[in-house]
Amino acid sequence: MHNLPEITKLNLKKLISEEKLSHLRANYQQLSDDYKAHRFRREISYGDAVAYACARMPATYNTIMYVLGEFHKKMPNFHADSVLDIGSGTGALMSAFISYNISPDYTAIEKSVNMKKVSEKLVENSPLKVKFQNKDILEFFKSNRANYDCTFLVYSFNEFKDKEKILDEIDKITTKCIFLIEPGTPEGFNNIKLIKELARNKSCAVIAPCAADICPLSPKDWCHFSVRLPRNANHTFIKNAKLSYEDEKFCYIIISKDSSENLSENRIIKRPIKRVGHMIFDTCTSEGIKRFTISNKVIDKKPSWGDELKTSK
Repeated sequence: MHNLPEITKLNLKKLISEEKLSHLRANYQQLSDDYKAHRFRREISYGDAVAYACARMPATYNTIMYVLGEFHKKMPNFHADSVLDIGSGTGALMSAFISYNISPDYTAIEKSVNMKKVSEKLVENSPLKVKFQNKDILEFFKSNRANYDCTFLVYSFNEFKDKEKILDEIDKITTKCIFLIEPGTPEGFNNIKLIKELARNKSCAVIAPCAADICPLSPKDWCHFSVRLPRNANHTFIKNAKLSYEDEKFCYIIISKDSSENLSENRIIKRPIKRVGHMIFDTCTSEGIKRFTISNKVIDKKPSWGDELKTSK
């Protein structure tokens, strides 16, 4: 579990103190209902944006930190001079970059005026300098003349109608890596498969999490992962939650445009099954889905759901 950087926590605490918690809870409930019903509004209120930041940023931030951690395992020496954050929301990805203490040339695209306002306030006094563009993504593509080393779409891709066109435009302007994070649902996984198909057609490499070139899962199944994080008092109240923690389920994929090999192997895609004296792991491999049964005696550090399983040849 990763805590938000101190500057983000301080800025978020200040924003929450300026609003009534009961209003924030009502605002978030309406946002949640709209999202589930696929009612994507052109604009939301400032109170909505603050409520969203309080309710969703901890989970989104932890998901991003997980994905960046998996990427770092694969490409520890990777460096990006420029980053494009599409559908930047209230700035969870920005907070992750602050935590990593890296400050690339950072461009954030967010069509909501109030989401942009909140994210600007949340990065105040931080070392990360962000170029904000309050535009619809298609408007941005029409006027953009720049290329970016890395492009991120975090919980935003589902809002786009012409997904294949969006992916095609992203492919044109991204020089190194594309990161896509989606909810851990069948619909979210279908979006992941779209970009995986793009990667295959463009002869790009899937850095993580996939090990198989073509997804071996049945159409009724989907690949997703989970992070657990605690809820503080405000977080719990605004979400009207009963538990002191939450499990965020998500799908993700990282595409490399300048690598030709798939770097993942034996990715654990289900929660490991614990038995007396051994554990059972369902994994994605280059040869399809495989199940491994491994004695506890030979496991130094017990692998978790989402890890790569190291096995002897």
